[in-house]
Amino acid sequence: MKNIGNTIGLYPTPDTVVGTVIDGRVNWMNVAHVGMWGVRQMVISIGKPHYTNKGLLENRTMSVNMVDEGILVRADYVGITTGKETDKSKVFDCFCGELENAPMIKEAPLAMECTIDDVIEIPTHYNYIVSPVNTYVREDILSANGKIDYTKYHPVLFEMPMARYLRTGEAIGSCWKLGKEYLDK
Repeated sequence: MKNIGNTIGLYPTPDTVVGTVIDGRVNWMNVAHVGMWGVRQMVISIGKPHYTNKGLLENRTMSVNMVDEGILVRADYVGITTGKETDKSKVFDCFCGELENAPMIKEAPLAMECTIDDVIEIPTHYNYIVSPVNTYVREDILSANGKIDYTKYHPVLFEMPMARYLRTGEAIGSCWKLGKEYLDK
């Protein structure tokens, strides 16, 4: 193995679009620095200069919309333009659930309206600890027992080292069962 320095090797990460409202207008931002925070919360990390932070800090709500290939071009667009200069409110058709100021994307395979529980500020980023209030899922990607089936849709992944998007693949094993094969040796 070769040492390549202090590089974070946890990529790829899910690509998402965060929705908020700023000064009465819907705003979208492509965000791929996302992760689990325990089993009931997520962390969404956004650089301080981004305009989206204004709405998130004021409203304390957001939507987190999973990106698939059907919305990828528009998701990338809302990541390379700023809401300070561009009205991004019409890029996606949206709907609202229970929370104000957390618009969700109708075409997204999965959309979560979230409360912002905490903000951890570091010199370069705001790290939002969020909890989903409701999760909306296209019915065609649900399993027979009503669970999200990630083999029925393919969330787009973001990979920073090569600056590219990746497609997810197929199921390759069953958690908590595959390791039993090792025990049987």
